[in-house]
Amino acid sequence: MLYNQWLPAVHADFHEMGPNNTYYFSPAAKPFHADITPWQRKFQNILGDYNKVAFDKNNWLYFTRETYDLFAPTYGDTWPSFNGAIGMTYEQGGGGPAGVAYARTDGDTLTLGQRIAHHHAASRATIQATAERHDDLLREFQSYFATAKAKPQGEYKTYVLSAGNDPGQLQALTQYLERNQIEYGFADKRSKTKGYNYTSGKTGSVQVEPRDVVVSMYQPKSTLVKVLFEPRARLEDSLTYDITSWALPYAFGVKAYALPGRLKASAAAPAPALVRGSAAAPADRPYAYLARWNNLQDMRFLSRLLQQKVKVRYAEKEFESEGQKYAPGTLVITRTGNEAMGARFDQLVRAQADSAGTVVTAVKSGFSTSGRDLGSGTVHFVQQPNVAVLAGPGVDGTAFGEVWHFFEQQLGYPLTVLGTDYVNRVSLQKYDVLILPNGSYTDVYNDRNLESLKAWVRDGGKLIAMEGASKFLSNKKDFLLKTKAVDSVAIKKDEKANPYKLLRRYGDSEREEAEEVVQGSVYRVRLDNTHPLAFGYGDTYFALVRTPLNYRFLGKGGWNVGVIKKDSYSSGFIGAKARKELTDTFVVGTQEMGRGEVVYLGDNPLFRAFWQGGKMLFGNAIFMVGQ
Repeated sequence: MLYNQWLPAVHADFHEMGPNNTYYFSPAAKPFHADITPWQRKFQNILGDYNKVAFDKNNWLYFTRETYDLFAPTYGDTWPSFNGAIGMTYEQGGGGPAGVAYARTDGDTLTLGQRIAHHHAASRATIQATAERHDDLLREFQSYFATAKAKPQGEYKTYVLSAGNDPGQLQALTQYLERNQIEYGFADKRSKTKGYNYTSGKTGSVQVEPRDVVVSMYQPKSTLVKVLFEPRARLEDSLTYDITSWALPYAFGVKAYALPGRLKASAAAPAPALVRGSAAAPADRPYAYLARWNNLQDMRFLSRLLQQKVKVRYAEKEFESEGQKYAPGTLVITRTGNEAMGARFDQLVRAQADSAGTVVTAVKSGFSTSGRDLGSGTVHFVQQPNVAVLAGPGVDGTAFGEVWHFFEQQLGYPLTVLGTDYVNRVSLQKYDVLILPNGSYTDVYNDRNLESLKAWVRDGGKLIAMEGASKFLSNKKDFLLKTKAVDSVAIKKDEKANPYKLLRRYGDSEREEAEEVVQGSVYRVRLDNTHPLAFGYGDTYFALVRTPLNYRFLGKGGWNVGVIKKDSYSSGFIGAKARKELTDTFVVGTQEMGRGEVVYLGDNPLFRAFWQGGKMLFGNAIFMVGQ
């Protein structure tokens, strides 16, 4: 990528925040990640000194050391910092609402000219600091990578990705490493050692197998490797701006290990390679093609077939055909039903498999050596869904963007956007699926409009409610999702036994609120992978939870497909009160409503498009559930 081609020693990320704020520049707020070096911390203060001279000279208001920390590697200041740069964020009050001029709550008017002047001054101050300290900057920048290669920091010195992972997910992860210029190799022999198992969350015996992907810390980008792979990042302060857990094995949903020792690896890619492609057909006109359902590539393959009007089915039950076992969710593409395509049928299936990166296997018979045959009633026809998503007032813009990006950029499947300000005047009959992204829907669906929405579901529609949308539907008539009741009796008894608990200190309010917060923590969700919503998964899924879900398990008529049980926490910060709520709670599932379905996604499986392990859940909700 372009950043790695340039690899700057100083990187400034210019933003705007709410219009009633002033201006923010370095030094950053705590927490700092443990791998921000002493020099990087020092230069944060140097930048602040240069900026305050310019702002004080003009009597401009500003603040430092608040809100914007240097912890999660997800921003334009932290990611460059873990690539050796001096990274910083500059935030100007303004944003979309500010326009050319904005009347602030303090009575002053914020103008576009002022906003430009502030960013311009911060830019010049940064350039001046860089120019006057360039010798120190270049020396420290060179030292950063030399030290990283010779003396990598951290408890673990090697990260291993199992070759037994789904090839598509493993390929997606290695491509991610390549984009970040992170070196990796392959284990060339079987060996036994000790290390941390991401799946179990425990340290113990690790069996390294030939062809396992090996990421060594002895490389120039070892600091970035450590940050991206660390099972649990050390948090010096719980009041942080963003997520607190992001380890790549969790994000990609792969089996991996962190080893304290150095492991020898071969640079050469083993055979067979990780790249997926279509298998050769045993005959010119096979009975059917089979494609496993495991990852985004497989979902993209289905999307392209449906848009080419190829009739596709999926197997609800496990089966074995011609010596190979196939899990529930396997795509079954039979010649029967596609005869009108003639020879083009075989060409199209194979071409789309190659293009999507999916393995297809051609079989000569519809007979299964075990399990259900390909003509069984448990092999369901996949209808091509017409999908709509809500956007506009009430819908979180980022949440909508994540859904849009998934369809437009990742899946390549058509999506209709409906505005919340007019959706209730639109006939939903031509849509099969309606997605409600995270947001507040009180003003969108009053009692009357909600009854109309339920009528559409009962008539065969599929409603997918994500995060806040699920919360909005909870406890409402006909919806099975219910929140856990607050034990008010116990609270009153506690307060009566110790009335001094009511005496709270105002200055501690922010930290008290943190007790109820989940800062992007990873939880192990137990899955019922016999349900179509969990096809393609094992019995667990690592979810990035960002809010205390606190839901009851669905009652009769609903399917609790994904739940969090006791001791399911993996990593990240979570407040004491929130931790209690995230015990024995519903996460994802479905309920039948008439001829239709409601799909509840309590957490966001599409978070920022980087949580790869959750995308199959969302794809299953679109294509598999209710078929």
